[in-house]
Amino acid sequence: MNYYPFFFELKDKMALVVGGGKVAQRKVETLLAYGSFVNMVAKRLTSRLEELVEKGEVHYIGKDFDEKQLDGMALVFAATDDKKLNHKVSEA
Repeated sequence: MNYYPFFFELKDKMALVVGGGKVAQRKVETLLAYGSFVNMVAKRLTSRLEELVEKGEVHYIGKDFDEKQLDGMALVFAATDDKKLNHKVSEA
C-alpha cells in the first residue's frame, strides 16, 4: 500500500486518537500544537496524557472504541499496539 502525504488545516477541527501510549501521546501533542480539539479512547494513558485529560486539554471518551465515536471527527489516528483494533479503526 502506498501512502500520499497531505496538508490539512487542524485549527478548531475535531480529532480522535485511539490509544494511550507513547505514539498516541506524540499524536495528541502535535494535534494540540496545531489547534485541534482532541478526543481520546484508550484502556490506559501515559502519565502525560492523564495530565492533559485532567487539565481539560483532551477529552477522554472511554476505554473501548466504538464506530459512533467517529461522528464529527475530521481526523482519526489509530495508535495502539493492537493490530486488530488499529485495523478496525481504519476500516471504520
